[in-house]
Amino acid sequence: MAFWRRISSRGMLVALAVVMSLAIWPAHSVAATQVSTFVFFEKFTPDNPHQWDVRKLTDGSQTFLAGGGYHLVRTRAGTMRGWPLKVTVPRGFQFNVKLQITRGSDPYAGVTFWDDLGNNFMLFVITPDGRAGLFAHTAKGYKSLVDWHTEAAIHKGIQAINSLGVNLDAVSAAEGRTLLINGVPLGKACKDIWHAALGQMPTPPAWGYRVGVLSGSYKGLTEVTVQRASMYDGSKLSPAQPCP
Repeated sequence: MAFWRRISSRGMLVALAVVMSLAIWPAHSVAATQVSTFVFFEKFTPDNPHQWDVRKLTDGSQTFLAGGGYHLVRTRAGTMRGWPLKVTVPRGFQFNVKLQITRGSDPYAGVTFWDDLGNNFMLFVITPDGRAGLFAHTAKGYKSLVDWHTEAAIHKGIQAINSLGVNLDAVSAAEGRTLLINGVPLGKACKDIWHAALGQMPTPPAWGYRVGVLSGSYKGLTEVTVQRASMYDGSKLSPAQPCP
């Protein structure tokens, strides 16, 4: 009470005006200051501060680091998946990767997420002929969520470089930016079939889910080189104007 006694009438009017202005614009002010939290950025430098998994399978498929890139070689039909190690994946992650299909027979490449390192994972993938698709894999096999179709934003051809983004934060969901190809969002605000097709996030195991990249094909060998990858945590973001 002593504090309020020391305020003059003019001071009270000024204070009231400030409070009213804050009351009018709180959502705008909060939205303007929201930013995602940095998790990691990887350019695959020689010291490689964020080591990615390096392994080799009995059939010759392998992942390895060489020449400033992370390479995934799959020697037969199916996928070869790789992840950044010792990186905690947030629930509302924003994962970006710049990759190149360097060789392959009917190949595809992209991002794998909600991956429990077993048989359960999601795939957002593209092909050299300009198609994209979204799929789920379980012990029972593959399920098409958004089937293969042409996307103009894809840079076509073997050796072409493409940047992909998977953003599972609330803001991206509301703005139709859950999935991106070369900076172009595949959805529209409040109308994103890609995000809707994902359904609910599965319950994470105790150690969480992985998010990474994959090299795959329907027949024969394929190789993908990752030139850059990054992740941000958007778990605490919320849309300024939620969808109805």
